[in-house]
Amino acid sequence: MFVYPEWTVAYPLWGEHTPLEPEDLGISGRLGEDLRQWQADWEANVSLDSGWSSPSERSAREERGRELVDRLEAELLCRAQVVQRFMS
Repeated sequence: MFVYPEWTVAYPLWGEHTPLEPEDLGISGRLGEDLRQWQADWEANVSLDSGWSSPSERSAREERGRELVDRLEAELLCRAQVVQRFMS
């Protein structure tokens, strides 16, 4: 599974070509909510025309994303390989 934000989805969780939701993966409600908020923050701080609102916002969101991937890997254990695709 892949982790990356994209327009028009509630969560930054992806299967091969389709978006996933926390329920699809059986992860905790807390982690699901944190992933949803990270997705919403990305949409609020990235413009289709100009990219990130600032370099510091980009850096902060990438750091938070790495933390979320670590938590996701811990919750999924060996049930899925998690690949992050949000770093430049």
